[in-house]
Amino acid sequence: MKLKVVFLFIGLVLGCFSYGQIKIGDQPQNIDPASVLELQSTSRALVLTRVNNTQMNAITPLQGALVYNTETKCVHYYDGAQWLNICDALTNSVNISLENNGNGSYTFTDAVGVATTFTIATNTTFEVANDSLVLTDSNNNALSVALDSLNRHTYSTDAIVNVFTINNTTVTNDSTIVIRRTGNNYNFEVGEITGSNIQDRSIRNVDIGPTAVNGDFHIQNRSVTPIKMQPGTSGQILQTQLTGTPTPTETAVWVSKNGLFNASEISYDPTVSGLTTNTVKLALDKLALNSSDNQNLTGTPLSGTSQLQIDIENGTSATVDLSSLEESADIATLQADVDANETAANNAIALKEDAANKSDNIGLGNSALLFPTQNAVKTYVDNEITGSNSLANANIFVGNAANTAQAVAVSGDATIDNTGTLTIADDAVTTTKIADNNITSSKIADDNITLPKLANGTAAGQLMQWDGTNWVLVDDSALNVTENDGIVGNEILNATDATLERFGTGSDLDPFTLDVSSGGIGTNELADGAVTTVKILDANVTTSKILDANVTTTKIADANVTPIKIEPSLTEGQVLKTQGGTVAWANQFHAIGKINADGTSANTINAASSNIGLGNYQISFATPASSVNYMIQLTLGTGPGREIRVTAQSDSNFTIQITDSGGLPIDSAWYFTVTDF
Repeated sequence: MKLKVVFLFIGLVLGCFSYGQIKIGDQPQNIDPASVLELQSTSRALVLTRVNNTQMNAITPLQGALVYNTETKCVHYYDGAQWLNICDALTNSVNISLENNGNGSYTFTDAVGVATTFTIATNTTFEVANDSLVLTDSNNNALSVALDSLNRHTYSTDAIVNVFTINNTTVTNDSTIVIRRTGNNYNFEVGEITGSNIQDRSIRNVDIGPTAVNGDFHIQNRSVTPIKMQPGTSGQILQTQLTGTPTPTETAVWVSKNGLFNASEISYDPTVSGLTTNTVKLALDKLALNSSDNQNLTGTPLSGTSQLQIDIENGTSATVDLSSLEESADIATLQADVDANETAANNAIALKEDAANKSDNIGLGNSALLFPTQNAVKTYVDNEITGSNSLANANIFVGNAANTAQAVAVSGDATIDNTGTLTIADDAVTTTKIADNNITSSKIADDNITLPKLANGTAAGQLMQWDGTNWVLVDDSALNVTENDGIVGNEILNATDATLERFGTGSDLDPFTLDVSSGGIGTNELADGAVTTVKILDANVTTSKILDANVTTTKIADANVTPIKIEPSLTEGQVLKTQGGTVAWANQFHAIGKINADGTSANTINAASSNIGLGNYQISFATPASSVNYMIQLTLGTGPGREIRVTAQSDSNFTIQITDSGGLPIDSAWYFTVTDF
């Protein structure tokens, strides 16, 4: 199919550069002499370019261009300036007219010549009913025009005006509906509708389009009262929040007030806050001055069960159970204890505050009456800390038998320096220090187990052998050794078949060896897939080495069959084609050639030519075509106004006729290409 399209395209292009004719479809050999392009078919149709309005208007073609508009469902043609709807031109809309009679009346004539006269002196209404535009005046005179005939109409009329009465006042020349001209068309349009044109309470919800009311200029300031607001749930308040995606906008929403005004503890640094007593006072005073939520908090005395009721003005009362805070008995006991020890406490305080009992002894001592001063206590503690903060280099504090810390040096198998590094002495980690089965393979450095590290065997000549689980010591007699004479290779008796050949004399200098015999590797000796590219020496796989029909697609690497690997055709110019399920060399065309004006062949393939009359030539095929429906591409030589056409066509030959600009036969050189699908 792709080849057909290519040939058809070649034919159309070549035809554009010649003086020939093109026919597509049935009977391509029969074409009218006056045709440049003919289409003939009883089962197929010509499909024009299909576009929508936007696509069509973006095209500026030559005058006379055609497209099919998928929105209007009609063919449009380009007149050199604009696209015109052919369907409009086929209607009788040109017969429709609307005339002003000059006396306030109008006469409308429809497509079939029926005239209707009406007067527009009062309110006139327009409506669409049953696919027609209906105009009705206040006298109930109606004019109906089918909308499908209003594609291109020309009207001549004054503006339609309203005459009506409001509050006993007659209003005239109020152009709420006007007819405006656009080019050759007149459009009924809404003029300006003011508040005086709208009856009070006449605009319903269904009359207002979605989002038609703009708050910036449609809604009067301070005109939205609380009752106009759509309510939220009880207790909610209006708050501005960012809502919507992908670009959030500020939107007023009803939200719960719970949690909006809760106070929470925050950290406060007075050194960097900038707050002073004065600024805090001013802020609180301003808050108190501007606040409108001054609610009174009242409460009732504790009940007998320690219940406290708190009342908030215009709010909800709350009851607090304080029974868990009842500590009367404990307070009474504590008070009695204070009363009983008050004298002793006062005496002790007086004793402590007596200057005679103050002591500056930095050694503190063992007095039960003297009280050390602050300086004495600090000096004593400093001295004690200084004494305990001294430690010799590389020593540590260790508690002795008396539970007293003392400085000692680390000794034994390890030492410590003043950076805290603990060093284990060489050879200090002995066998007794290592837990059983804790030296794993990862703990042993490579090449570090020397022969002296191996345990001795139990008898001379023992070998280490892996039994599948462990390494074990075995005698050499346990090994399965077939060597008897000490010469490796002498156990080879001979080759088992002709694929191998034994070499050598069986001596130490020339032991027996086996090698592949010449030509010994055949199909039976090769495992499937064993012969890879790297196994084959370059240029060593010749045709004789490969079994017929054994190199399949899977055996050939992709992109490895180059042109040089393909056996060429014996005929110059042939191409590879699939014919009857087989790839074979074949001619690119069924026949091709150039014919001289006298009918002789300048150069042809698979064809012979003859001149059978003035301007009349016949081409005979060397081999018949598969049918009579092959494609013929004809091209004339030089000469203005000349035409060439096929006059007869069979599976073995075809005949053509060449004429000049006047339609008379004339000899001329020409070219042909025959494609047999």
